[in-house]
Amino acid sequence: MDWSSFSLSNAAGFIKGPGKQFDEMLRSAATEIVVGSITIDPKPGNPGNVYDLQDDGTSVNALGLPNPGLEFIKEHMRHMHEQAVRAGKKLYYSVAGKKPEEYVFLAKSLLACNDRIELNLGCPNVWGAGKQEPIASFNLEIITEILEQLERQQLRQPFISVKLSPYSDPNMIPMVAAVLRRHHHLVKRVVTCNTFPNGRAMSGGKLKTDMPKGYGGVGGNAMHSIALGQVAQFTEELHGSGIEVVGVGGINSGERLKNMLGAGARSAQIGTHYYEHGAQVFSDILQEAV
Repeated sequence: MDWSSFSLSNAAGFIKGPGKQFDEMLRSAATEIVVGSITIDPKPGNPGNVYDLQDDGTSVNALGLPNPGLEFIKEHMRHMHEQAVRAGKKLYYSVAGKKPEEYVFLAKSLLACNDRIELNLGCPNVWGAGKQEPIASFNLEIITEILEQLERQQLRQPFISVKLSPYSDPNMIPMVAAVLRRHHHLVKRVVTCNTFPNGRAMSGGKLKTDMPKGYGGVGGNAMHSIALGQVAQFTEELHGSGIEVVGVGGINSGERLKNMLGAGARSAQIGTHYYEHGAQVFSDILQEAV
């Protein structure tokens, strides 16, 4: 593997903007930094204890997209861009909306510094009025509408990543890949995969957390084999399209990073392991992998 062409970053959900975590990523061995997910209005996230790490390294979370909102990020984005450029890192903003127009508005607003956008179409942890919000990844019409609206904007030098949920129905993967192929001039990467929806953190027959109705997205160790399968299937379906596959799920060692590459990923993201151990994990894992 030619590691000089390989990209490695944190997964979305843990860096909310400028601050200690962002600064640590600037000094890390990661080649990219993902900020957000960002929503139009500030979100405090779901209240209470909404994260659990199990003994085997599996995580369950219902963070609920906590972030300071678009206006705050816009105030700081030029400085963050300059810092990333000086550190030699690419900067991505993960964005999340409730309807296509919100994704488009967020993307247009955050492309001003020529950084990159990751459309978070797979967050399962957003609740309102006691009801779980729909997950865009499972609706082909919504995915299509978001990308078509972005195409109509004629964005200057757009670089769009699409982050998707894991698909337990394998028949959906070629259908989603076909939508992405139709927009290959806009979509440069597919990030697979987000957390598996509606897992539970329990011990002794009882819930361990305050997650809404007890449900959270499953990540970390339990997701590794699932993510490898998603990477392999999307790699096959997107062959020749120019769309790169980014693997994310359960990467906590050099061996697992090589697994992702073997499945077809050309880049990778680390979520749970980064959240638990900080930015040092990028150098540790790369040293193990080489």
